[in-house]
Amino acid sequence: DEYGVDACMWIGGPGRNTGFRGVADLLTGASNPSGRLTDTYATSSFSAPAMQNFGDFSYSNGGGNYVIYTEGIYVGYRYYETRYEDAVLGQGNAASSAGVYASAGNWNYADEVVYPFGYGLSYTTFTQTLDSVTDNGKTLTATVTVTNTGDVAGKSVVELYAQTPYGAYEKQNNVEKSAVQLVAFDKTDLLEANKSQTLEIEVDKYFLTSYDYTNAKTYIMSEGDYYLALGDDAHDALNNILAAKGASGMVTPDGTAAAGDTDKVFHWTEEFDAETYSRTTATGAEVTNRFDEADFNYWQPGTVTYLSRSDWQGTYPKTLQVSRTENMVEDTYSKPADAPGAYDVPTEVASNLNFTDMWGVDWDNPYWDELVSKMSIDEIISLTQDTRTISGVESIMFPEGTGADGPDGILGGNAFVTFNLACSSWSTDMLARRGELIAEDCMFDNVQFLWGPGFNVHRTPYSARNFEYVSEDPVLGYELGAANIAAMQEKGLNVGVKHLAGNDQDTNRSGVDTYFNEQEFREINLRMFEGSFVKGGTMSTMLSTSKVGLTHSTRCPELLIDVLRGEWGFIGLVITDACGGSEGNVKTIEAMANGTNVFCFSDKAERSRKLKEQIIGQDDGYLLEQIKERVKETLYAYAHSNMMNGISSNMEYVSVTPWWKTTMIASTSALAS
Repeated sequence: DEYGVDACMWIGGPGRNTGFRGVADLLTGASNPSGRLTDTYATSSFSAPAMQNFGDFSYSNGGGNYVIYTEGIYVGYRYYETRYEDAVLGQGNAASSAGVYASAGNWNYADEVVYPFGYGLSYTTFTQTLDSVTDNGKTLTATVTVTNTGDVAGKSVVELYAQTPYGAYEKQNNVEKSAVQLVAFDKTDLLEANKSQTLEIEVDKYFLTSYDYTNAKTYIMSEGDYYLALGDDAHDALNNILAAKGASGMVTPDGTAAAGDTDKVFHWTEEFDAETYSRTTATGAEVTNRFDEADFNYWQPGTVTYLSRSDWQGTYPKTLQVSRTENMVEDTYSKPADAPGAYDVPTEVASNLNFTDMWGVDWDNPYWDELVSKMSIDEIISLTQDTRTISGVESIMFPEGTGADGPDGILGGNAFVTFNLACSSWSTDMLARRGELIAEDCMFDNVQFLWGPGFNVHRTPYSARNFEYVSEDPVLGYELGAANIAAMQEKGLNVGVKHLAGNDQDTNRSGVDTYFNEQEFREINLRMFEGSFVKGGTMSTMLSTSKVGLTHSTRCPELLIDVLRGEWGFIGLVITDACGGSEGNVKTIEAMANGTNVFCFSDKAERSRKLKEQIIGQDDGYLLEQIKERVKETLYAYAHSNMMNGISSNMEYVSVTPWWKTTMIASTSALAS
């Protein structure tokens, strides 16, 4: 409006090779746009409730930086659309002055939002019909027919949203609910004019659960009315739900009256259930509270009021200035009282087993312990430092391993469009194809590990890394990530998804204390990553440099042991983000004892010395056992990578010095003299 623009196209980061050719094709009509926005575009980006506690915050009495997720689950459209429903229905003080940035007076959706989540246009038009929905118990199957009603070929995205009950139980136990949430999506083939396609889309009811962190302390299915709605975007779907509920006064984002379409809504009921989803399908592990200490109220009760739709005005976030009390100290490592002695832990045990024998060997096979026990303590430690390029280990015939960084392909190599732009396709097929091509590049460059892509949440529009993260919506990240990662892993490329977890800002990124309630962390932050692990099968991950509450992510057993390995069943390599020579926030011993390999550019010898001193000098067999476990995970991941292409058990390990290195050494010596 400000510049009189008639039309615009969101193109994200098209990549540096051929992406802008695609932009030209779209502008001229040689190709037809079919993407959808992965974020809400508000009139003012400052209207996101998270903005009240985003950025540079220091404890008033010193002691570092912090950020508090006072918005809870109300990130992106979960805020704008939920407040809209409550304003339409006249509940929760939604039509109040709290959080107003563009409205004239009280909060008004059409003033605050320009483009809703899931919005997108095409050079053609489509109709979508919800033909049927079948309730299968733990899933729903929706049948949707899409027809191209225009005069040029195009693709259409099918978006399915749900609304779950927000009743007395939820209000009493602080279980917050979005008025609408994405639960499934699909994309048609290229449809010629007047052609149709019918899609069957499965909805996992897991995405209809809510995490109850105050009472049941697990995932629950709420009792009451459920709605599944087809919509062109999140707002359109919600209008359809409101129509099915008999509401009036709905509007489109531009303020035009909207009637909603009840034919695009399926309604059913569920009974209260705190059992079905209290254990994971991946491992059967119990799902319960693990992050109580990451809630600032754990340390200073009553300090944080989380945003609640029960009272938008009374709970709308305020910028919090807090102090740090004496008891708010992160635990440090100490040798367990029952730790075995260092020399009681097997090392340098004679064996004919080599790494080259391990292709396809299951994780539970005792050969892995035998292989690691064949190595010396120095060799074991060497495989924990600088995991971008791992030196070979002759005793087990492990060749040098290579990793590369880049969410959009190898940095310095073939750069694809940014991950955020790729995900705007809303196409699992396209994300899978992207993964295949990136994996081909990595095979060409002899790369076994690629550190990327990223899955942190677009908590606000201002994160420096939004370009490499998916969206404000975790289900979109769950499904697109799973498709992308599965395709790369299938070709032997281990994908180091990053930065696990809660790394939503780069301001004070290294070591910021990040506070939240567990409903927000599980439903928003962790779910964004979850699909890559439990469905995509990724075998590596890079952690954030921020903290989970007061505990650095690299040494947080609740995240790394309980959730990642316990609930999600992850087996593979976990590394810190890059760190320099100083111990800083990435403390070597604490990280290694709690499930993390240390990735550092410098001072590797000093870090190795610290580990060996603790093991030998302090007779710490427990730490040695933990390091052996990290090495076993590393070798397991490499044994399931493209490193094994062409390797056989009769391979010989030969250490050579290339001619150019000898020449460089000689030249350097001559210059030095």
